[in-house]
Amino acid sequence: IDAAVLEFKNQKLLQQLEAQKVEFAVLDDKFSQLKAKQQDHDSILLVVNTSWEQ
Repeated sequence: IDAAVLEFKNQKLLQQLEAQKVEFAVLDDKFSQLKAKQQDHDSILLVVNTSWEQ
């Protein structure tokens, strides 16, 4: 395989990797937000459950 072809393929792979890093960061942020929201819901359910049992 020609060195120029390898260089081109390497550049394309690098671009894909960078795009995946960005996508991962976005999804990781969304996951953190959803986790925080779930903790809020869990806290509310705990209060409701405690009140219900009294």
